[in-house]
Amino acid sequence: MLVKDGSTIEKTGNLSLLNQELSPASTIKPAMALALLRDGFNPEREITVDDKFIKGTPRAIDLSEALLFSSNDYFRTVAREKEGPFFRSALGEMQFFPGALPASWPEQLDEIVHGAGQKTTALHQLEFMDRLLRGELDYSEKLIPLIEWPRTDSDRSRMPELHIYGKTGAWDQTVWFVGGARQSAQVRSLVVVTKGHWTRRKQAIQYFYCTFAQQLPDHPLIP
Repeated sequence: MLVKDGSTIEKTGNLSLLNQELSPASTIKPAMALALLRDGFNPEREITVDDKFIKGTPRAIDLSEALLFSSNDYFRTVAREKEGPFFRSALGEMQFFPGALPASWPEQLDEIVHGAGQKTTALHQLEFMDRLLRGELDYSEKLIPLIEWPRTDSDRSRMPELHIYGKTGAWDQTVWFVGGARQSAQVRSLVVVTKGHWTRRKQAIQYFYCTFAQQLPDHPLIP
């Protein structure tokens, strides 16, 4: 787990994962959403999805729900509409991945929702989220409300100025939670990554809430 507070990065856990090249899994979706918002995409646009992990589908969901529930159907639909070169240019410009993207990326467009074979590192994920939450990326302020995570009523009452943000990801035996918190002018960014089955997502979410002294709310992603 990495927590960045100002210029200080606290590192705990298995540090052998620190610079290991890993699949970004679904943590690529906020970057895809940011590219869409920059291009004038309406975040309230609803797309019908059929996803066994999203309660009540098939049904129409908007961009915020697509991010929260990590809908592959939603992001594959918009990827087919915009096509690979659009996302290659946008994600390259915002430096979502370390280094330059190959001219052939993504070779399989439907796999863009898991990174399409391109790798990243925990440290690079942390820097990207920190830039996003600090508003250093164009259109950050349009995306940030769409990745806000719920809190209990008691926590909102106790800390009304705190807002927490994030995205889960699980693919290729890699499980992520990337995000952070903003409170007034303060920003703390966080990355949790572990290797193993996707069910470890719950543990990653628990670490996230615990880091910011928040109770786990009643939420479908936290069984």
